Amino acid sequence: MRKFNYAEHWLAPYEWNPQVPWESKNAHSRDYITRLMEELRAKYPALARTGHLRLIPNGEVFFALDQKARAGQLPGIDNIGRFYTDGGHVRCGLPRFTLAATCYAVMFGEHPGRLDYTIYNDKENYRNDKLPQPGYVHWPDLGELIPITPERAKVVTDTVWQVVCENPYTSVHP
Repeated sequence: MRKFNYAEHWLAPYEWNPQVPWESKNAHSRDYITRLMEELRAKYPALARTGHLRLIPNGEVFFALDQKARAGQLPGIDNIGRFYTDGGHVRCGLPRFTLAATCYAVMFGEHPGRLDYTIYNDKENYRNDKLPQPGYVHWPDLGELIPITPERAKVVTDTVWQVVCENPYTSVHP
């Protein structure tokens, strides 16, 4: 986790492999997301014009938080690699709250600071029997809970709002 360089992955160019598409490189990158959104805008211009074609920019939010963590501005987190259990799944607590706050900001066009982050601090809330059906959480993917403090919540929600407002694919214009 300490060695994980999010920026290296996020800023890498997408490399399409037409012979074996699932072996394309850097599909989790800004370049890939930008290309995808531009192709969707070209294919569905009416949806783009009306704001019905939107991106929830989780990758950009993680990139911005990684920069803040490395600068010592996200208390107790030294880099975004701490958010992951295995490089693909995010831990419970702060990482999952970050994703939820980003979804909320795009869907409702509001700063996510009003969300109750405390529910993400109780690992019992992730149990499948607490989810509306159908719902499923694979418990090993939750990893160790990263607690959300008021300070961490503020950094996350302010960062989410900044990224969502600046990203051209969210259709959020406060």
